Amino acid sequence: MTDSIQRSFVAIFPPKDVVGRVLSVQTAVAALAPRMHCVRPESLHCTVEFLGNKSLSWLEQLAGRLTKDIVARPFQILLDRIGCFSSRRSPKVFWLGSEEEQNMELRQLTAVVRSTCLDIGHRPTDDHFRPHMTIGRSKGKIDITLIQNLETVTFQPITFVCDEIRVMKSTLASTGSTYTTLFTISLK
Repeated sequence: MTDSIQRSFVAIFPPKDVVGRVLSVQTAVAALAPRMHCVRPESLHCTVEFLGNKSLSWLEQLAGRLTKDIVARPFQILLDRIGCFSSRRSPKVFWLGSEEEQNMELRQLTAVVRSTCLDIGHRPTDDHFRPHMTIGRSKGKIDITLIQNLETVTFQPITFVCDEIRVMKSTLASTGSTYTTLFTISLK
């Protein structure tokens, strides 16, 4: 059996009832940003750590270590604001998220995942973690008034219980990425 290379990441997926609420906010944002390409409902997730190209055996090792290293209990994730990356002048990614101190359990879980990854040879992709769920991506120039208009979109805060994390495979295609769960680690 070959040890194939997988484009991969660690993520938290919301339950289906929460996806519907996220889609309502996504629709409101898309109405203001016609160049935004919406993330498909089945692809909505909170990335904990992007891993890049890793061998299947390395990912299996990671899942085994995470099963031992993670001692977190299920916890609430809060999404209560809209934001964008990379800059307010030229947003490329639109997201739902919260202030860092509002999702401390998520930050602690992320720290454990990153530490475990580092222990087995993966350098984290970003030194600063910001809890978020990507709802859309944009290509091309965006009118600066879009940012001001985004600030007018209001919604009831969305919360959901995180009771597992997943090690995911990402397959790139012209129609967007397709995600496949490789390993699931339950929170105790």
